Amino acid sequence: MKIRGVIRSDDGLYTCTASSEGGDTQVWGHITVEFKPSFEEQLYKELWSWKQQPVNLTCLATSIPNATIQWYLRNEEISANDQNLQVLSISPLGVLRVNPVTTSYFGDYTCEATNRLGIAKMSLELKEAHAPGPISNAKVEKKTATTVTWSIIDPMDDGGLPIQGYVVEYRLQDLSWDDSKSSYWTKGSSYTLDGLKPQETYIFRFAARSEVGDGEWSSEKSELMPRRAAPEEPLIFNVDKPVTEIPYPDQYRLHWQVPLDNGEKIDFFQIIYYQVHNVSGTWENAGTKTTRQVEHPGETTYTIENLRSNSYYRIELRAHNEIGFSTPAEAVIKTANGPNAEEAMKSDLGIGIIVAIVVIAVLIIAVVVDVTCFCTNNAGLTAAVLRKRGAKDKDKEAMLEDGKNASADTLNEESTDETKTIDEKPIPEKELQKPSEKKVETKSEKETDDILEENGQMKPQKEDGIKPEQQAPEEKIKDTTEPTETTPMIQGDKDDKEAILKEEQKDKEQEKLKKSESKSSMTKDSPV
Repeated sequence: MKIRGVIRSDDGLYTCTASSEGGDTQVWGHITVEFKPSFEEQLYKELWSWKQQPVNLTCLATSIPNATIQWYLRNEEISANDQNLQVLSISPLGVLRVNPVTTSYFGDYTCEATNRLGIAKMSLELKEAHAPGPISNAKVEKKTATTVTWSIIDPMDDGGLPIQGYVVEYRLQDLSWDDSKSSYWTKGSSYTLDGLKPQETYIFRFAARSEVGDGEWSSEKSELMPRRAAPEEPLIFNVDKPVTEIPYPDQYRLHWQVPLDNGEKIDFFQIIYYQVHNVSGTWENAGTKTTRQVEHPGETTYTIENLRSNSYYRIELRAHNEIGFSTPAEAVIKTANGPNAEEAMKSDLGIGIIVAIVVIAVLIIAVVVDVTCFCTNNAGLTAAVLRKRGAKDKDKEAMLEDGKNASADTLNEESTDETKTIDEKPIPEKELQKPSEKKVETKSEKETDDILEENGQMKPQKEDGIKPEQQAPEEKIKDTTEPTETTPMIQGDKDDKEAILKEEQKDKEQEKLKKSESKSSMTKDSPV
């Protein structure tokens, strides 16, 4: 393998692998890429010292092979005999300790790194720092009966190092600075003094502070504290917009900062909230006001509940002390949309499935327990149902037996009556007038005439002639079609049935008499 145009990233461990049917073998090798020195990893190029404090100048040279370090002050090589300049390290990290007893030790230092591939140089500046200058701009931003808040601007001269904060001294007008009090504020914080006395005059002075120390005092400022009053306005957190949209549809967690009490301790906070709607850019009341009270000292949070989703609410927060209420801190919030229909449906469906599963499980357990009780002790719901059913079946069987016996007797009586009626029933006149019966009568008259021919001697009757006995089956069939006591035509009560049967019996007797008379007349006319 041959690498052309080698760069620093080619440096590293390489593996050579040989493979054959017999197996694999590997060999490792390392390639080192050499390069001239550089200061690419140097962290700073200037340092500060004050009040003759010693400082270490450091330069980090990166190279392969390692470079040696040489120091220069204002382009002159450091003398080994100067006790205020000591070389602590020369490769690869160069460290020079400087003890700036005089201003001549401040200035530009050069760090030179050398190896066989080249040379690299880097400049470092050692500066002398001092305390910040005096503060010329300090103004009262806010004042209460017991507190004062200041607005402070950095001095024009910071002394070479960043301002870390401010020192304030204050005293009553009648006292000296020996009896003063002091306080320190980190830069960027609230510059507020508390614990002051109402209606008293105080004297204030300020100084900036850096790593070097405190600067000069500013000019004195006198302030008369006001009398006691109601608390200051509280601060509601996380409501920096005209309308704050919250992530919840029905509740809001209110969080506030306790304000200054203005000489009297705060005893509670009052929370008022109500629904509003926007009319031409103005929030107007659209609901009933609800008031809550939070005791103090105590929690500085309160959860407002039972809000309507997708609605606007105005919140008013007031602090209270013996003097009265503070001015209200106000906020307008918008609640989130409630769960949509699909989610509600899914939720209801899920609850329904759970309830169904529970009900089914309870039913299965109840059935198993009941069957177990039935099999082991012949007890339970199943046993009770079977016992009741068995009793009902027995009652039905008894009723059926009684019914069968009664029906059998009734049928026997009816069949006997029908048989008698059919045998004794005469042929009605209407039936004798039917075509089929007339035909039979005609034939019989013709046969009678044939018998009387030839000197009054009778001829033998034809075999196909219809005998009187052949009419009996037709009469029986016709008679059975007439209504009887057992036919469904009669739907009356028992008395009606008896009356109808009596009339039928009379009709049958009359028909029987007519039939007997007709037979007797035929017998008289016969030559026999």
